[in-house]
Amino acid sequence: MSINTWILNQKRLEILRETFPKIRRVAVLGNASSSSNLNQWEQLKTLGGGLGLDLLPTMVSDFGESAAFEMIVGNGAEALTVLPDATFDTARERIVALAATHNLITMYEHRAFVEAGGLMSYGPNLDRISYRAAAFVNNILKGAQPADLPVEQPTALELLINLKVAKALSISMPDAMLGRADEVIE
Repeated sequence: MSINTWILNQKRLEILRETFPKIRRVAVLGNASSSSNLNQWEQLKTLGGGLGLDLLPTMVSDFGESAAFEMIVGNGAEALTVLPDATFDTARERIVALAATHNLITMYEHRAFVEAGGLMSYGPNLDRISYRAAAFVNNILKGAQPADLPVEQPTALELLINLKVAKALSISMPDAMLGRADEVIE
């Protein structure tokens, strides 16, 4: 796990806390089969207390059932954040629908979740990352040696807010947060 993953997970929780200061219980959905997600949880669990949040781990091996959300709601979660994992990317529409069914405030890692009906996301723009990856492939096809190419990390992070979802959840987004958002879906 890179330090950037840790910082982004931390920032997502901070944004949740700042936006919704009354929430206390936040479920953290992770892939139990992913050592990266398990490591991310180990780092995050100590952060909750400092933010005044009770973080509830929900590690799943198979995301085919709604049992995870029943457990999340049964544990009294008011909000949900999802750790970065390809398993969740492929199941994003189901995750978003289940979160909406259970009226959970949600924070995701990238815009695809918000476009699918999630409330908020904070992270790199995957389209920009793909564009940069294509530039690397282009350089390699033109003869560059992969070892000679510089390592790049995302330079821009974006905060997206879906006001349609906020309205459906009967919550109002603070003006300050709307002003910070890179994009607001109305």
